[in-house]
Amino acid sequence: MIRKAPHGRLSMFYKSIISILDHMSGKRSSFIKKYGYLLILLIIAILLSWGFYDQKTHTLSLEGHSKYVIGTVIGKQHRKSRGDWAKYQYLINGEKHTGSQKINVNVEIEIGDKFKVKYDSLDPDNSEMIFLEPMK
Repeated sequence: MIRKAPHGRLSMFYKSIISILDHMSGKRSSFIKKYGYLLILLIIAILLSWGFYDQKTHTLSLEGHSKYVIGTVIGKQHRKSRGDWAKYQYLINGEKHTGSQKINVNVEIEIGDKFKVKYDSLDPDNSEMIFLEPMK
């Protein structure tokens, strides 16, 4: 059976799981039938833990190495059951960076509006737009 692995951070993890499942198929299929749900729960727990850790490290890095710049809203989108999101752009040393963020305040935001953006000086793509601080 040929399976394609996704690109990105999880490709190595995905390949490992596929390898384990392929190895366990055949004579060990009864193991999967008996403990397959535990394997799925373990995978879900690992992914949730990794996601929480990744988000926490980005937040801590942003707080520890933050600098500020003015950013411009370049797009708005309504995501079903997730609310309104804004896509924004900002310049650091002449280089364009973009980010997107949930609009979590009750403020009217339009494309072209300018707000303060907090970014990580070590990783300029790690940023957040501060909607409560509009710039003129």
